[in-house]
Amino acid sequence: MNELRRRITVLYGGLSKERPISLKSGSNVINALEKLGYIVDAFDLRPDNIAELAKLRDTDLVFIALHGKFGEDGKIQSLLELFGIEYIGSDSLVSAICFNKNLTYKLLSNTIAMPRWKTITSEEELEGWKHFPAVIKPANEGSSIGVYICDTFEELQNKTTKSSKRIQNVDTRRVYKRT
Repeated sequence: MNELRRRITVLYGGLSKERPISLKSGSNVINALEKLGYIVDAFDLRPDNIAELAKLRDTDLVFIALHGKFGEDGKIQSLLELFGIEYIGSDSLVSAICFNKNLTYKLLSNTIAMPRWKTITSEEELEGWKHFPAVIKPANEGSSIGVYICDTFEELQNKTTKSSKRIQNVDTRRVYKRT
């Protein structure tokens, strides 16, 4: 088969808060692949068509253009692997590890230079933090969702409380010094 005649399905949209940017990314990928001569199918992932993922067995390759949860966290990769569907990107285990910032930082902290960081699950755990500016980011969220840059301890406390309420106390927070 001519490589440029391969059928590629672009998987985009998704179920996360990042759906709008994934729709844009998917559209850009589709346009680029078509310009290169590939046969391209689009699959806009929504809650009502998840079961149809199994139909992607008929494609040669899936290009994942999903962002955030159920896109970068290993879940969609696991489903594609379960169905025996080839895709571009990291496998489900690597995706799951890398999406979890707490786990990634713990695994890499002794191997590469990293910013000062601390995982916090309550406001009390902020006590003693003196490194500013500081960044708060949910441990299991993508892009800049839930990210705050804080210049004072008071701002750090305030943003952590707001972030916790907005994420419903499900995800842990990461605080680290901006370099």
